[in-house]
Amino acid sequence: VPEGWMHRPAAATVRAHSFELLDPGGRAVGRWGVDGENGVALALFDAKGNKTVQLSESNGNQALVFSQDKTWGRMSLVAGSTGMSALHLGDFNTEARVSLGGIDEGDIPSLEPPSVWGLVVRGPSRQTYLTSAVAGRSRSGKEEAWISVRRPDGTRWLVP
Repeated sequence: VPEGWMHRPAAATVRAHSFELLDPGGRAVGRWGVDGENGVALALFDAKGNKTVQLSESNGNQALVFSQDKTWGRMSLVAGSTGMSALHLGDFNTEARVSLGGIDEGDIPSLEPPSVWGLVVRGPSRQTYLTSAVAGRSRSGKEEAWISVRRPDGTRWLVP
């Protein structure tokens, strides 16, 4: 970063809540600004006006999200304010079907968040999924690894 680039005189500074990048026809193809949650976002749009890429920061959480044809969240990389991060891959209905990274406490019982990391593969209804926690610390402080399968009826098969 060049020395002093953020400290220009006020006359050389442009201040705004958002900026739009327009194509030669006047259509918005990009936007940079403050979103509805007072976070900052940089978004790119396809020829149809659908948001396809967004880089954002809000409340200490950072995200890079890719989408296609109005389907939001097809792939996202998230770094949370708690120190957890994850890569999510979605299906055509925008559901996260595969996640790699921090695992929610409900996915693996008896492991202590935020130390649980692994791979989660979800079925289309989100009721059936496979969770493989490759590293986690139990409530007793011992490091453990688990594999969990939850069936549609809510029953769980768990292998420590």
